[in-house]
Amino acid sequence: MGIKGTLFRNAGDEDLVALLAIQKDAFERYTDHLMPEQIPPLNETIEDMRKDVKCKSIIAAYVDDSPAGSVRYYNKGGVCIIERLSVKPSLQGEGIGRGLIAEVENRVAGSVHKYTSKRVCLHLISWCFTQNSVFQERPY
Repeated sequence: MGIKGTLFRNAGDEDLVALLAIQKDAFERYTDHLMPEQIPPLNETIEDMRKDVKCKSIIAAYVDDSPAGSVRYYNKGGVCIIERLSVKPSLQGEGIGRGLIAEVENRVAGSVHKYTSKRVCLHLISWCFTQNSVFQERPY
C-alpha cells in the first residue's frame, strides 16, 4: 500500500519537528473553508506533540528515508481514536494516508499496540470527511 518502499515506524522525538511541519502543510488546505483557529492541527506546537508522544502512539511514514506523513492514535474506553492523519502535500494521493490508517488497524487488531480496542473512531473536522476518500472508504 502506498509508494513502494514506504516505511512505517513509531515516531520518536527526533521526528517531531519534521512531522509537525508536514502536519501544518497538510492541514493548510482547509483554510479556504475554515478559519485557522478552527483547525487545531494548525495551532499545535512542538510541545503539544511532545506531550502527545507520551500518551498516544504516533506512526511516522518515511519514503526514501524522508518523512512523508504521520498519524496518531490512542485508546479511550475500548475505542481506538485516530487523529491528525497528515501526508506531505506533494505525496498526497499516493496511498500513504491509506497505509498509515492500515498500519493503525493492524496494530490495534494485533498485540503490537498496548491497548485492545473493540471499536475505531476517526477524529476529524467534518468538512474534511467529504474531501478525503481515505476516510470515506472506512467502515467506521
